[in-house]
Amino acid sequence: MIDTENNNGLDKFIYISYPDTQEKTVNAFITALRQAGYHICCKTDIGDTQAESKQINDCEVFMPFLTVDYRQSSFCWPELELAFDLYKYKIFPVVIGNEREVKNSLPSNMKMWLSGKKTIKLKEPIDIDRFMEKINQTTILQSCRSEILGDIESLTAEECFQKAMAYHSGTNGKRNYQEAIKWATLAANKGHVSAPNFLGMMYSRGIGVVKNNAEAFKWGKLAAERGDAQGQHNFGLLYYQGIGVKKDYAEAFKWSKLSAEAGFSPAQSHIARMYAMGEGVAQDYGEAYKWNKLAAEQGDSYGQYNLGYAYENGYGVAKDDEEAFKWYKIAAENGHDKAQYIVGYRYLDGLDIAKDDGQAFKWFMKAAMQGNALAQNQVGVMLFTGRGVTKSLTEAVKWYKLAANQGNVEAQYNLACMYRFGYGVIQNYSEAKKWYILAATQGDAYAKEALADLENQYTQRHN
Repeated sequence: MIDTENNNGLDKFIYISYPDTQEKTVNAFITALRQAGYHICCKTDIGDTQAESKQINDCEVFMPFLTVDYRQSSFCWPELELAFDLYKYKIFPVVIGNEREVKNSLPSNMKMWLSGKKTIKLKEPIDIDRFMEKINQTTILQSCRSEILGDIESLTAEECFQKAMAYHSGTNGKRNYQEAIKWATLAANKGHVSAPNFLGMMYSRGIGVVKNNAEAFKWGKLAAERGDAQGQHNFGLLYYQGIGVKKDYAEAFKWSKLSAEAGFSPAQSHIARMYAMGEGVAQDYGEAYKWNKLAAEQGDSYGQYNLGYAYENGYGVAKDDEEAFKWYKIAAENGHDKAQYIVGYRYLDGLDIAKDDGQAFKWFMKAAMQGNALAQNQVGVMLFTGRGVTKSLTEAVKWYKLAANQGNVEAQYNLACMYRFGYGVIQNYSEAKKWYILAATQGDAYAKEALADLENQYTQRHN
């Protein structure tokens, strides 16, 4: 991406496209452009036709202008499809090739204006300034620029960003991530504070664009420098995770703290973790408690869960089981799966709360539905025993399997037993052995014992 924020016209940034076979022929033209202070954006091969190869002296420089609606996105010639973006970012597009061949490559529903006033034979001496001056003075340039840009230039940065969000969410009737990227880029180039953060996230996740960590870092940096709180935190996470840049906890802490100080709750709970772990900053449980409390009071489920953990273990605050359960319950109600699992266990064992198997199953199921492997296994156990729920061996197998496939060792052992004895599933010693081995490999003593017993049974059966 070229920085065009300070480019006020179509006269300095130039996109050049030409067939590879004409590289030597157009080299003088490109050199002259650069010497005259023009910036070459990129070079793309537009084809290598026989006519272009044989008629080098017929190559010309000309402007491609569209008279069709660019929004249809049905262009067969990629250079013309790109023209809208070039104009949008105030980049002057030039195509080099044989005029007849270029005309023939156009779809029948397209037109191209080719005027002798804006054509240069490459075999002649090249006067770049005179050429560009004529181009910029043509009424064709202005009318085509107006046709392609429409009212884009009159839109504010916020209006462009709202268009991006509408395409991203589909609230305008059709979701289109590519269009969202286009409008967000335009908004960012117009100075919008939040647009760069959106672009950074799209590039880091590969949504609507090829995943590109370097681009994610570039846009994230711009968002952070513009003072967007969410952007500062996300930029810090790039350093924290080493995405597009070398991992650096100190730099990650710096940016996330700026975000936290601006009141962004995910950043507050994140730097609380960094204080607790001593990542990029000296370990300080008191500071961790402070930032978790700020996040928790804003409704951040991670801050609420971490606050419960702090009270349970006495990290940065006096131990208080009642306060711990209070914050775990709040986090659980706010959808935090680990908190839901803990609340389930508190009800199951009657820790600081009256025993309630029904409530225990309810919270285990909530966590299990979010993919929490510990909770999935516990749901299986309760379905197997009928505790807090109607007994169902087939359902127990289902939840054991979900947890086992995530590597939960207890679920792997439980699933092996179900296959071994035919509980809720057709008896299958091979499957039983497979899951016992997986559990035993993780060091489960019961699985090792069961595996040895299964082997002995097999040996006795075949002796």
